[in-house]
Amino acid sequence: MRRLPEGLRERLKVPLGPVLTGKELKEIFVSAKDLITVGDVVTASALEANVTPMISIVDKKTRREKNIPLPEGKWDYEAWVCNPPETLTDILLEIIDHAMTALSLGMSTLIIVEGEEDLASLPCIVKAPAGTTIIYGLPDVGAAVVLVDEESKRRSQELILSMEEI
Repeated sequence: MRRLPEGLRERLKVPLGPVLTGKELKEIFVSAKDLITVGDVVTASALEANVTPMISIVDKKTRREKNIPLPEGKWDYEAWVCNPPETLTDILLEIIDHAMTALSLGMSTLIIVEGEEDLASLPCIVKAPAGTTIIYGLPDVGAAVVLVDEESKRRSQELILSMEEI
């Protein structure tokens, strides 16, 4: 398990890709080869664009308050996992691995996190095949769009390894 140290918070505020909103974001949802969403608002926005992401990771809240309803039956698989705030648990990483296997077989997965899913974009970037589009929410700003390549994998792995191992 890894925990976010105080000194890494500022580095994580810098998006790993361009930040989009509105029409531009909707165009990305529609054109993405394999789409992974992290965050409730981003996932709901993809569904509003009639796109079901191959992997979605949500905590059923936005800004730890309001419940964001998501339709049932949109994904082939659903998994529930506990993941405390500011951490990446081993079980979350394992479930992301299983979701990546399902993705490789053309099956979609919804991962519902009890706790917080904010850091899940990092292992998704590391584990996803090149060319995958990962979109994660930035509250009150928009959504960061990452087209997975060797550089985004390297940067994400570096951030994960900078976290405290506990």
